[in-house]
Order: sequence, then structure tokens, then C-alpha cells
Amino acid sequence: PGRPSPLPLVLEIHVEVNNPSSFDFSPLGQLQLGIASASGLRFAMVRTDSNVDLPPGVSNLSLSGELAVADEDLERFGPLLGDYIQGQEIPLQSIFLSSTEPLYHKALGGIP
Repeated sequence: PGRPSPLPLVLEIHVEVNNPSSFDFSPLGQLQLGIASASGLRFAMVRTDSNVDLPPGVSNLSLSGELAVADEDLERFGPLLGDYIQGQEIPLQSIFLSSTEPLYHKALGGIP
């Protein structure tokens, strides 16, 4: 009857975000971000579990989601995964996808 669907690989990412302004961004809502390698290979979508506030200074956020590598990118993703398994530091970048707060969703939509 066909091949079974693979189980999702769940990611949990902890990030430090610096808000250098004197303004409190509150509430930002629930955020969804894409995660990519330094070369731009997108491999995951993560989201905050609850609404996020971003006061001035450094904040710690936890995001979770699933690994989502397109079939055509599997060959490019292999070395990245290998580096991670070997304990090497992997520079990553985030791509803003959405916020549940309409004002921030619109404003942050232009930030890569």
C-alpha cells in the first residue's frame, strides 16, 4: 500500500534577541520564523509557544517546530546535519514569517 510517512523531526531552538531601542515591543504575539543555513538553505519552520514581549535589552526566546527540508535540497542539507552531529558550530539565520499581532505582522514582513 505504499511507503509509510516519515515521523517528523522536532526542533527546539533557544535564541538570544537584543532590542537596542528604548521601546518595549509588547505584545509581539506568537511568532513564526523560518530557519536557514548561512548559505540560505531553508530547513525548518519554528514558532513561539505563546505570545512574545521584547523589552529593551537582551531577551531569551524558545521556539519549536519541525525539520522541513525540500526533497531537492536533501543533498545540500546532508553536510550541515553532519557538522551538527559532529558538534561543530553552525551559523544560522532566521526569516520572519508571521506574527499573530496584525501590526507587527505587517511591519516585520519586510525584514529578511
